[in-house]
Amino acid sequence: MMKLGLLVRSQNLSAEKSPNNDLGIGKVTELSYSTATVEYFCSIGQRLEKILPLTSLSRVRLPPQTRCYIQPENQDTWIIGRIFDWDEDKSLYRIDLPDKKIALVAEQEIYVRCNLPIDDPIETLAMKGQETPYFHDRRLAFVRCLIQQGAVSRGMTGLISANIDLYPHQVEVVRRVLEDPIQRYLLADEVGLGKTIEAGAILRQYLLDEPQGRAVVIVPQYLREQWLQELERLSL
Repeated sequence: MMKLGLLVRSQNLSAEKSPNNDLGIGKVTELSYSTATVEYFCSIGQRLEKILPLTSLSRVRLPPQTRCYIQPENQDTWIIGRIFDWDEDKSLYRIDLPDKKIALVAEQEIYVRCNLPIDDPIETLAMKGQETPYFHDRRLAFVRCLIQQGAVSRGMTGLISANIDLYPHQVEVVRRVLEDPIQRYLLADEVGLGKTIEAGAILRQYLLDEPQGRAVVIVPQYLREQWLQELERLSL
């Protein structure tokens, strides 16, 4: 049974009856005999209301890790948390809050952002509705790791994702070939210095940069199986 404050999603019925069903999760704020007013939480300072037929609405059970917004009574600031689980006995959501705090909150008090993008992030910042530093610090560590890997590989992502150990002279060969606008090279190192590895790394990076590109490998018949094995190992 539909009730005020429930989180719902509008399902596809037809373009005429339910044209706004791509907005995601909303909250029921008014009910009539055949329709409901659903409020979509765009941002802390912006809401959007739609009148939708009751037959198009279905209740939503928020999965774990869903970001949610809560405004405690008599407070101007909002708290951003993440769903941990649903307490069936108490009919409450258990929410993980900043500073390792936990809260049991009724569905009617929880807001979840709809699918519309945020037009102006300044509004959220002004109302102190931004994420906590906890998530920023962990994302920052990941981004720094990516930057470091990109610097080590000199921007050639195929090198750090290949299942091989490259030597400095091989990296230099791959870089020189790939950075040249006219890629016409003959790899003629001494025996055992890794010409096959160099050629494979060049092919791998080229195909990563040009997913629709094509490459032809022409080798003597007795080396065909060796090249197949080398290229398979390089791409794992």
